[in-house]
Amino acid sequence: MLRQLTLQNVLILGLLVVIAVPAYFAYRLMSDARFRHEFMNTAVVVDAKVPCLITLGNLQGDIDRHVIYSTYKVDAGTEYAIAIRALGALTDVELADLCRKAHDEGDLMIRAIAGQGEPGHKQP
Repeated sequence: MLRQLTLQNVLILGLLVVIAVPAYFAYRLMSDARFRHEFMNTAVVVDAKVPCLITLGNLQGDIDRHVIYSTYKVDAGTEYAIAIRALGALTDVELADLCRKAHDEGDLMIRAIAGQGEPGHKQP
Protein backbone atom coordinates (compact mmCIF):
# COMPACT_ATOMS: atom_id res chain seq x y z
CA MET A 1 0.00 0.00 0.00
CA LEU A 2 2.84 2.40 0.82
CA ARG A 3 4.41 1.70 -2.59
CA GLN A 4 1.25 2.89 -4.33
CA LEU A 5 1.38 6.36 -2.74
CA THR A 6 2.33 9.04 -5.23
CA LEU A 7 4.04 12.30 -4.39
CA GLN A 8 0.70 14.07 -4.81
CA ASN A 9 -0.97 11.74 -2.26
CA VAL A 10 1.83 12.30 0.25
CA LEU A 11 1.54 16.07 -0.16
CA ILE A 12 -2.23 15.92 0.34
CA LEU A 13 -1.81 13.83 3.52
CA GLY A 14 0.79 16.32 4.80
CA LEU A 15 -1.55 19.22 4.06
CA LEU A 16 -4.35 17.50 5.96
CA VAL A 17 -2.10 17.10 9.00
CA VAL A 18 -0.99 20.75 8.81
CA ILE A 19 -4.64 21.86 8.73
CA ALA A 20 -6.01 19.30 11.22
CA VAL A 21 -3.69 20.05 14.15
CA PRO A 22 -4.46 23.79 14.46
CA ALA A 23 -8.14 23.11 13.76
CA TYR A 24 -8.23 20.61 16.63
CA PHE A 25 -6.72 23.13 19.07
CA ALA A 26 -9.14 25.82 17.87
CA TYR A 27 -12.03 23.41 18.40
CA ARG A 28 -10.79 22.57 21.92
CA LEU A 29 -10.31 26.27 22.75
CA MET A 30 -13.85 27.09 21.68
CA SER A 31 -15.66 24.08 23.14
CA ASP A 32 -13.81 23.04 26.31
CA ALA A 33 -14.00 25.59 29.15
CA ARG A 34 -11.31 23.84 31.20
CA PHE A 35 -8.85 23.81 28.30
CA ARG A 36 -9.64 27.48 27.58
CA HIS A 37 -9.08 28.42 31.23
CA GLU A 38 -5.71 26.65 31.29
CA PHE A 39 -4.68 28.12 27.95
CA MET A 40 -5.65 31.73 28.74
CA ASN A 41 -4.09 32.07 32.22
CA THR A 42 -0.42 32.83 32.69
CA ALA A 43 1.78 33.47 35.69
CA VAL A 44 5.52 33.75 36.11
CA VAL A 45 7.64 34.16 39.21
CA VAL A 46 9.49 37.48 39.15
CA ASP A 47 12.98 37.79 40.61
CA ALA A 48 12.80 41.29 42.09
CA LYS A 49 15.66 40.75 44.59
CA VAL A 50 13.29 41.03 47.57
CA PRO A 51 12.56 38.46 50.31
CA CYS A 52 8.97 37.94 49.08
CA LEU A 53 7.57 35.67 46.40
CA ILE A 54 6.36 37.83 43.52
CA THR A 55 4.31 36.62 40.58
CA LEU A 56 3.24 38.45 37.45
CA GLY A 57 0.20 37.03 35.75
CA ASN A 58 -3.09 37.61 34.06
CA LEU A 59 -6.43 35.87 34.17
CA GLN A 60 -7.95 35.07 30.78
CA GLY A 61 -6.25 37.88 28.91
CA ASP A 62 -6.82 40.51 31.62
CA ILE A 63 -4.11 43.10 32.31
CA ASP A 64 -0.88 41.89 33.90
CA ARG A 65 -0.89 42.09 37.71
CA HIS A 66 1.77 41.63 40.34
CA VAL A 67 1.01 39.58 43.45
CA ILE A 68 3.40 39.80 46.43
CA TYR A 69 3.39 36.92 48.95
CA SER A 70 5.06 36.99 52.35
CA THR A 71 5.14 33.89 54.55
CA TYR A 72 4.60 34.52 58.25
CA LYS A 73 4.12 31.00 59.64
CA VAL A 74 4.88 27.40 58.69
CA ASP A 75 2.99 24.74 60.60
CA ALA A 76 3.22 21.01 59.83
CA GLY A 77 3.99 21.56 56.17
CA THR A 78 1.34 24.25 55.73
CA GLU A 79 2.59 27.69 54.83
CA TYR A 80 0.56 30.73 55.93
CA ALA A 81 1.08 33.84 53.83
CA ILE A 82 -0.06 37.40 53.40
CA ALA A 83 -0.67 38.37 49.78
CA ILE A 84 -1.02 41.78 48.18
CA ARG A 85 -2.43 41.90 44.65
CA ALA A 86 -1.80 45.05 42.65
CA LEU A 87 -4.21 46.47 40.10
CA GLY A 88 -1.51 46.39 37.45
CA ALA A 89 2.19 45.87 36.83
CA LEU A 90 4.53 47.58 39.32
CA THR A 91 8.03 49.00 39.28
CA ASP A 92 10.89 47.48 41.29
CA VAL A 93 10.63 50.26 43.90
CA GLU A 94 6.89 49.64 44.33
CA LEU A 95 7.52 45.88 44.62
CA ALA A 96 10.12 46.43 47.35
CA ASP A 97 7.76 48.76 49.24
CA LEU A 98 4.84 46.31 49.05
CA CYS A 99 7.10 43.44 50.11
CA ARG A 100 8.05 45.42 53.22
CA LYS A 101 4.36 46.10 53.90
CA ALA A 102 3.53 42.40 53.48
CA HIS A 103 6.28 41.53 55.98
CA ASP A 104 4.87 44.10 58.41
CA GLU A 105 1.40 42.58 58.06
CA GLY A 106 2.91 39.14 58.67
CA ASP A 107 4.56 40.41 61.86
CA LEU A 108 1.19 41.83 62.93
CA MET A 109 -0.42 38.42 62.33
CA ILE A 110 2.29 36.69 64.40
CA ARG A 111 1.68 39.12 67.30
CA ALA A 112 -2.09 38.63 67.00
CA ILE A 113 -1.72 34.84 67.07
CA ALA A 114 0.62 35.05 70.06
CA GLY A 115 -1.86 37.37 71.81
CA GLN A 116 -4.67 34.84 71.43
CA GLY A 117 -2.66 32.20 73.18
CA GLU A 118 -1.87 34.29 76.25
CA PRO A 119 -3.58 33.28 79.52
CA GLY A 120 -6.39 35.62 80.53
CA HIS A 121 -6.86 36.91 76.97
CA LYS A 122 -10.55 37.18 76.16
CA GLN A 123 -11.55 36.16 72.69
CA PRO A 124 -14.48 37.97 71.09
